[in-house]
Amino acid sequence: MSECSDRIMNELQQYSTFHTLLLDDLRELLEERLDAENSRWVHAIVDQLCTNLQREFALEDQAGYLEEVLERFPNWLQRVERLRRNRLGLIGDLKQLQGKLNNPPDQMPIANSLRDKFRSWADRLADHKRQENILLLDAVNLDVGEGE
Repeated sequence: MSECSDRIMNELQQYSTFHTLLLDDLRELLEERLDAENSRWVHAIVDQLCTNLQREFALEDQAGYLEEVLERFPNWLQRVERLRRNRLGLIGDLKQLQGKLNNPPDQMPIANSLRDKFRSWADRLADHKRQENILLLDAVNLDVGEGE
């Protein structure tokens, strides 16, 4: 691997670790009563998550998002494209939720609805990461299996 690739992979790992921590903090805050203090923390975490995910996805694109998998298994293009579209949807949905935080609702049921949407979004992100890992593991397992 080149020095540039090593740097990108290191940064990607750092982003992944950091957004895992942010998501844990967000989930914990969403379990509590959403008062002014918690709302500020939720706001800060969502802003940072949005920034980090955009940077992480841009780095993945720079590194050639799943290109190595497609070189080895070109027939997996649909799986990779589905993951790419999912990434765009995750960022778009997070920005939309971020916008709703900027215009907080006055009614508690709406606040609870927003809380549920953040939880759902966090679950979707975790599922996306799982799907990426499954694809990579499938590629490694098939690649190793062919060598026997």
